[in-house]
Amino acid sequence: MKLSQIFEDADGKASNIRVMSFLSLIYLFFFTAYITAKEKALDFEVLVLFACMAFAPKVIQKFAEKK
Repeated sequence: MKLSQIFEDADGKASNIRVMSFLSLIYLFFFTAYITAKEKALDFEVLVLFACMAFAPKVIQKFAEKK
């Protein structure tokens, strides 16, 4: 599997939602690394919020396409 295939939907077209979710997860990783490097306590609520921001649009899209 090629890296570009990860960002394609079932029709073979590029999926902006998948790209946005991937970028959100990368941001979450770097945000967590930055906070950890500063030796501050991680807010669990903030991490859950970022994780929801990464996956919620894809879930909403799936439900919208079923109708």
